[in-house]
This record gives sequence, C-alpha cells and structure tokens, in this order.
Amino acid sequence: MQQYESLFISSPTVTGIVGQDVVLPCHISTGTQPANMEVQWKKIIQAAIETVHEYRANPGQDVPGQKYQGRTALLKDGFTSGNVSLKLKNVQPADEGTYSCIVKSNEWSADAATELKIAGWGLKVGRNHSALWISSAHQGPWGPAPLTYTRGLSRPYLAPEYRQSEGGLKPFLFSILAQIRGTRELRNRPSLLRALSMGLSILQ
Repeated sequence: MQQYESLFISSPTVTGIVGQDVVLPCHISTGTQPANMEVQWKKIIQAAIETVHEYRANPGQDVPGQKYQGRTALLKDGFTSGNVSLKLKNVQPADEGTYSCIVKSNEWSADAATELKIAGWGLKVGRNHSALWISSAHQGPWGPAPLTYTRGLSRPYLAPEYRQSEGGLKPFLFSILAQIRGTRELRNRPSLLRALSMGLSILQ
C-alpha cells in the first residue's frame, strides 16, 4: 500500500492510574476519516504482539482482544476528525508497556506507538477508639504524595512513613502509613474522609 497520510501521537508517554480509565492517543494527520478504515491497537511484549482492539468499517467489526474483553473502546465520535484513540478501562499494573496504533485504508497505511506507564493507589482508611489510620500502596516512578490535614485538629496525625518494597521485584513500590489522633474531632467530617480515601492532600 502506498502511504499518503501519517499518524501522530499527542503524548508519547501516558500515565494510567490503577483502577481508572486511560486514553491512548492516536490521530490521523489530515484530521479526516479515510474510506474503509481499519484500526488496530496492539501491545508489543518483547518479541510477541498482542491484539488489544480491532475495528473494521466493513463488515462493521469492532471487537476487543481476547485478554481485553469489556475493557477497550474506540472513541468513535472522533472518527470524522481523524481521532482513533483507544480508551482502556480499569487499568491494571500488567497493562504497562508499549502500544501500537495501526490504521489502514484502501490506499495507505500507517502506525505509531505510545508508552503506557502505570501508577496507582491501594488506599485503606480505618479507625479505632483513638485514631484514624490511613495506609496506602503506590506503584510508579515516584513515591506517593503526603496526606495532610491541619484545619481544626488540636493534634495532627503522625508523620507518614514511607517504605520501599523489599526484594527488588517492584523497585518503585512504596507504602504509606499515617494516623490522625482524636477520632471525636473527625466526626461529622465526611468530606475529609472522602478526601483521604481518594488519596488527596488537603492543606487548609
């Protein structure tokens, strides 16, 4: 096939959060949808290639790869403007890697690649008679941001403790543990509990 158009990736590297959705960007340079377009998204795993999602205008095929059932979707409302980006749902650590976007039509073909990096929170919030505690696991090329709350508390929580994982299998896996003393002060503070459960930093 002769290549008349090309693809471009707006973000060569994309960061996904474990449990959330992420969009892998891919656009046709002319900003138009070619006739009889085919779109393939594949994951490159060392020497192997894994099908993530396939779309064919004729005969109307739009299916995820075997390992991605229920987790992928093309943003079809962007097809007319050349947007063939892929939404990957419920991101998992194993999704990290290189993804190839391949577009074909009757007269041309092109491909481009993007890298998906994974970061994530596995946060737990609990309480006992004297304290609210927060523990979290974080995977990514940086440690988790401190959880901080100062407004209206006579005794602030203990400083977060960071621990890097042992064994070297996950060199960027950290954990965080913090406690807020004075559970009575935290009653009727649902917004604080929601914020902590989302891993946010509140500096008010």
